[in-house]
Amino acid sequence: MNSITIRSYAKINLGLLVKAKRPDGYHNIETIFIPIKLSDKLRLKKIAQGIRIKIPNNKAKLPKGKTNLAYKAAELFFNKTKIKKGVEITIEKNIPVGAGLGGGSSNAAAVLQGLNCLFNQPLNKKELHNLALQIGMDVSFFLIGAACYATGRGEILKPFEIRRLNVILYFPGFPIITKWAYSKLKSQNSKIKGERILTNGGLSLKILRKKLVKDDLSDLQRLIQNSFEDLVFAHYPDLARIKEFFLTHGAYAASLSGSGSAIFGLVDQKNISTLKTALKRNKIKAVFTESIGS
Repeated sequence: MNSITIRSYAKINLGLLVKAKRPDGYHNIETIFIPIKLSDKLRLKKIAQGIRIKIPNNKAKLPKGKTNLAYKAAELFFNKTKIKKGVEITIEKNIPVGAGLGGGSSNAAAVLQGLNCLFNQPLNKKELHNLALQIGMDVSFFLIGAACYATGRGEILKPFEIRRLNVILYFPGFPIITKWAYSKLKSQNSKIKGERILTNGGLSLKILRKKLVKDDLSDLQRLIQNSFEDLVFAHYPDLARIKEFFLTHGAYAASLSGSGSAIFGLVDQKNISTLKTALKRNKIKAVFTESIGS
C-alpha cells in the first residue's frame, strides 16, 4: 500500500469546567467529548523522505511546517519507529479553524493512525497514545473516536456509549485562540487566592455523564456548564444570541464548544425542520450533523 485516505472527525464538548491550576502551570479540566460527523479528509502518500503538507484552498492560511499538528504527528511517528521514509499529507479542510471543534488535534490523530496503517502497524495502542500526549491533550480522544468523560488536562479518558445526537453548528467566521481564552479566564479569576480557578461554583459533569449513559436527555441544558461562556459572550455577544436562538427554536440544549468560537445545539429529529425554517427566515447559516457512536 502506497497511500491511504482517512477521515478526521470533529468534536463538541458537552460542558467544559476549568478547575485548579497544576504544578506544571496548566489547569485541570473536566469535560465530555462527543465525536461528530463533520470531518476533514486526509490523504497520506509515501515519499522517499521528508514530510510535506498540502492544503488545497487554504483560506485559513494554516501553516504547512512544524507548527502544523499533522506535521508534528508525522515527525513523532518517524522518530519513534525509525522508519527511513517520508510522507506527503494532503488535508482537505471542512472543520473550521479556532472553533473549539478540535480540527487540528483530530488531524494529528488521523496522521498517527494513518501512518501506522500505511507502515504495517509498527506501534501498539499505548505507543500511539503516548505520542498523542506529546502533541496535545485531546489528541488521545480522537484516537478513541467515541464519547469520553475527560479529566486531568483532558488526557484521562473514560469512554462510554451514547445514543446518536442530532447536532447543529454555528461558526461565526472568526477563530478564538485557546491561549487567549485561558489568559483572559485567569485574569477574570485572579482574585481567587492561590491562583485556583474554580469556575461555575465547583460543579461536576459526572451527573451529566450518568444521565447520558442511562439515555436520559432531560434537563441537559442545566447540566452543560462551560467555564468560558461568560467570558466569550462578554466579548462576542452575538454568540450568546445564537445560543439563545437555538434554544428558542427547537434545540433542547446549546452551548459554546470548548473555548469557542462555535456554538452547538442538540435537537430532536421532530424539531429539525422547525429550526431550519427559523434559520432560513433569519438568514443564519448553520450546519446540521450528528454524533458518532451507537
